[in-house]
Amino acid sequence: MAGRRRRCAHCWKPLRATARSDARFCSKACKAAERRWRQHFLEAVAIGLCGFVDL
Repeated sequence: MAGRRRRCAHCWKPLRATARSDARFCSKACKAAERRWRQHFLEAVAIGLCGFVDL
């Protein structure tokens, strides 16, 4: 992956070069926002407001 920048799983901003190799988010705020979004999406799927998408 030389030359490729890893990106945040929520906002798509580049992760810092010093981030751990298994880091997925650029900040705690993005990690929390992604968790809230995922929870709301799964609740919407459960009550039939959205089609099922494999996350």
